[in-house]
Amino acid sequence: MRIVLFGVGQRFSEWKDLISSSDEIIAVIDNNVALLGKTCNGITISKPENIINLRYDTVVIMSTKYSYSMKKQLIELGVKDSKIVLFEEYYSMRYKEIILPQESRNDNEFCCKRKILIITYWLDYNGGSMTAIYAAMAFIKKGFSVLLAVPGGNKKLIDECARKEIRVAVCQDLFSISEENLSFYDSFDFYLINTFQMFSCAERFSQDKPIMWWIHEQESIIRQYMLFTRIENNKRIGMDNIFAVSRNAWSNFNRYFPSINVSIMTYGIPDTYNSSIMDTKKKKHLTVAIIGAICENKGQDIFLKAVSKFNKDCAKQTEFWMIGETLDNKYCKMITKESNNIKNVIVKGKMIREEIEKAYRDDIDIVVCTSRSETMSIVITEGMMHRKICITSKNAGITDYIEDGINGYTFTSEDYEELSDKMKWIIENYESLDEIRDKARNTYLQNFTIGALGERLSMWIDRN
Repeated sequence: MRIVLFGVGQRFSEWKDLISSSDEIIAVIDNNVALLGKTCNGITISKPENIINLRYDTVVIMSTKYSYSMKKQLIELGVKDSKIVLFEEYYSMRYKEIILPQESRNDNEFCCKRKILIITYWLDYNGGSMTAIYAAMAFIKKGFSVLLAVPGGNKKLIDECARKEIRVAVCQDLFSISEENLSFYDSFDFYLINTFQMFSCAERFSQDKPIMWWIHEQESIIRQYMLFTRIENNKRIGMDNIFAVSRNAWSNFNRYFPSINVSIMTYGIPDTYNSSIMDTKKKKHLTVAIIGAICENKGQDIFLKAVSKFNKDCAKQTEFWMIGETLDNKYCKMITKESNNIKNVIVKGKMIREEIEKAYRDDIDIVVCTSRSETMSIVITEGMMHRKICITSKNAGITDYIEDGINGYTFTSEDYEELSDKMKWIIENYESLDEIRDKARNTYLQNFTIGALGERLSMWIDRN
């Protein structure tokens, strides 16, 4: 099959190696003019308009966030609808194997306990994936046998799960369940379907067994996915147990499925706080950190505008860190350029989990979330767990749990002046804010521990 790959973005580097060796990649196209002329696997990246000169069987869209707009663009260029597929559709068409973890093959204990299958979309170091892993930890702690099923993902993270005794099965057909694998899927007692993008699994398994469908997505992702896959917003879904991770996520789902009842169930994260280290450390300066991939939705530009308003005396005693993956795009280049012009701003780049934990432990004092849209910020939850001062945009779902000036701080999204004023005040009064740090920690203990998540999940199991 002759295929064209559309989109050289965040997912591309991971997905491109999963293209079947029996298929021929004849072209790679992208809208980013900065990438045009560069090569990928020996193929020069070209603009989408060049597709009119190509002979191909399928165009594979290598993006989730912009899938529908990319499809619309292709159709306007004369590409037939039937020839356009999402990467996950392509992947499910070409591969059907289920690769079980070695220890699951002959594990009597696994076979004897109540068996739960957790299904999630492409395992990676993002919020949706991590909540699935933490749900697996919570179920295991409550005595259930758990298998985490993914169509694919970051091998490093899959290996990390194995070290934590979380069984991960690579089920290549998850986006389109094959008949030959039905007996494997039907062998489980309960199903947790994680993320909206696993809609087909939620619909399939809800017909026979108790399922929980857990929604985390931003409205833009739901809209794009629904339009691309032609999911009708009035479509009846045969399930009662649909949960959203926050009111923000509930609102995103409700916009398209207003007649379907949805409950709120937040996540839980492991407690890695070390009080003996945290509370005895004496600091000469403060570190303010914004953590997350550098992209427009995360709002690093808002953060930089807020920091740029600091006077020299205030900025002198503070470092401002930006931690997160940088991509070869216009926004990242703009952020990098602007950060170079602001004193004490340091672009740390991407950090592995161990490095971020060390930064929380040894360096970070204040955590900032400037997201323009965020259903539930794990970064802020981690900050509260580590007893940090947290400041978040009111557009983030975590504001359900933060009272301004009580256990953290909030600011109006996009209002960098308000953010700047609050950061200045916190820095100037930092030594007197122990009570807020304590209350932040207590908020985590009451709502976001693995144990608390386990109790919520067990209640759902008991009801079903």
